Amino acid sequence: MGFWTRQKFARELGRHQDAIITLPDGTENGKPLTDKQIEKALDCNAFTLTIGNEIYVSPSESADRAPGKSIVQLEDKESFTIPAGQFAFLISEEIVKVPPYAMAFISMKATQKFKGLINVSGFHVDPGFHGQLVFSVFNAGPQPITLRRGMDAFLIWFSDLSDSTDRVITEKPRDREPKPALGLDPNKLSGIAGEVQSFKGLLARMQESEKKITDRLHALERDHSVIKWAAAIVVSLIVGYIAKNGIHLP
Repeated sequence: MGFWTRQKFARELGRHQDAIITLPDGTENGKPLTDKQIEKALDCNAFTLTIGNEIYVSPSESADRAPGKSIVQLEDKESFTIPAGQFAFLISEEIVKVPPYAMAFISMKATQKFKGLINVSGFHVDPGFHGQLVFSVFNAGPQPITLRRGMDAFLIWFSDLSDSTDRVITEKPRDREPKPALGLDPNKLSGIAGEVQSFKGLLARMQESEKKITDRLHALERDHSVIKWAAAIVVSLIVGYIAKNGIHLP
């Protein structure tokens, strides 16, 4: 029992008939990885996953507005932006199949973490899961983060269990083979369907309100100056009229 080494990872990935990581090809199980793809993605004991073809970014009123109100289908290497203070749902390009004798752990790559991108969707994958992984992320940084489909973004580790579990993740009856979870589920997006009030957005609104108040005060000061000027003229006219006509006030 323990985390898989690079050698064990390579052996498990080489089992093409029941591969734990595949690429989409229109079928449920996907196509096996080539030796070159395995060599490129496999680190000392982690496998690098890439950003897939579907994303959802919470709406934003900022100038760097991301595609906001629906699931977006990305072309190969197409880029997108997550504004500061906004959430996004990303999926892995790869299809992951966790065997019943193991569980997986997931994380964002440090390159994205240093930009302020945080994984808030959880950090493990249960035995028996089969499908594309969904990552809920939050841009906690001060600047928009630009990503693209096919970019290295996530890491996954596997660890053996002491025994194969007899209860795996499935929404199907036990006598039916569950289908892999592919793409984003629209029912899970309702929680971030509205605009998220980020610190940057709140600051912009405060600055806008402050400007409106300042402009209004300046307008009132101008009106007050005009009234004082008009009053001075009226008083001067009245005094002049009184003096000219020799009117004595009681």
